[in-house]
Amino acid sequence: MKPETAVKYGKGSSQFLAMGAIVLAEADLQSSLSLFSEARTERGHAKTFRKFSENNDKDNFVLTKLLSKKSVRFVAVALHKPSLAGSHIRSNPQKEYQYLVKFTLERISWVARDAARGGHPDQNCCRVFFSEQKTYPYEDLCEYLNKLQHGRDRHNCSVEWAYIDEKIGYAKHKNEDPIHFGDLVASAFHRAIEPKEHEMVDDRFFRNLLPAIYSKNGKRHGLKLFPPRQIDEICARGELSFLKL
Repeated sequence: MKPETAVKYGKGSSQFLAMGAIVLAEADLQSSLSLFSEARTERGHAKTFRKFSENNDKDNFVLTKLLSKKSVRFVAVALHKPSLAGSHIRSNPQKEYQYLVKFTLERISWVARDAARGGHPDQNCCRVFFSEQKTYPYEDLCEYLNKLQHGRDRHNCSVEWAYIDEKIGYAKHKNEDPIHFGDLVASAFHRAIEPKEHEMVDDRFFRNLLPAIYSKNGKRHGLKLFPPRQIDEICARGELSFLKL
């Protein structure tokens, strides 16, 4: 699971804080990791693929295109920081991150629950790994998850805890490793929603991923942008067009 770095909203800062995660069965891990060698073949080079931000656009386009064809499901959540100006959440970046963690874990647990198809949770429990970064220490994350699990009514939490392994992992980014998948999803998502100079966004990579988004009964449950009313207003202005696909 990979977040984009939180910064206070203002001049030169981002409008969105985003997080993305890939969910896949352990049995499909090796075949999913083969996407890197497949991408090298398509791109015609032998170099190791690096983080999304360090690759060129052609490499990222091929990687996201091939990833969506693997036996994976992904979830992507984001907060629009200007819409939360003056709120308790916006005044505390730690709270913003925690909101994204909750939204993301909810959707990961739903993927595992649906995949169980009536089976026992122990047979389909999902082990979650967070991408290590300095902004949000692992100890703080564990404390928050404990609070979330044992006070779910107070936190309006819909995580299906029976489908989440209590051992939460924390891993440094490693190129062409499973943690690399989270970087591809989170970065492609953030590129699609974050306006740059002249209000430009680039959703080419995220559109590649859309076939693999967690969906149920025709609805994309794996995609959430918050707060909803302000996101609807942004869409009404013709932005975030990929949401209509």
